[in-house]
Amino acid sequence: AWQPRHWSCPVSDEKNEGETLEDSLRQAHGEVFKATFVDVGGVKVDVFYRCPTRQESERFKYKAFDDKNPKKQADGADELGMAVVVHPDRKTFAALCERRPMIAGLIAGDAAQIAAGKESELGKRV
Repeated sequence: AWQPRHWSCPVSDEKNEGETLEDSLRQAHGEVFKATFVDVGGVKVDVFYRCPTRQESERFKYKAFDDKNPKKQADGADELGMAVVVHPDRKTFAALCERRPMIAGLIAGDAAQIAAGKESELGKRV
């Protein structure tokens, strides 16, 4: 028997690009935070990050509390910052950090606060 075809129409409760990105990041990573930074030329860049895993936290603590090696402390913060960012991609974020070198450390500090059960002071939960 002949059946009429059902065409799907695009749903027009149009979400903007940011909301769908936030939705997909939440689905992939659970709790996600967003911080906006100002890049060269005044361009605003949204960076999305998550709470560090136990392993990432342990690695950070091992380096961050090495009083004999300050370089290791700084590297630990930068590594944690790079590890928890979920958007933009690693290459894009690394390029941003070349231009704005303290961003990874700021994100690491906030991610560590979140891992300690404190409210985010830098970003906003999405």
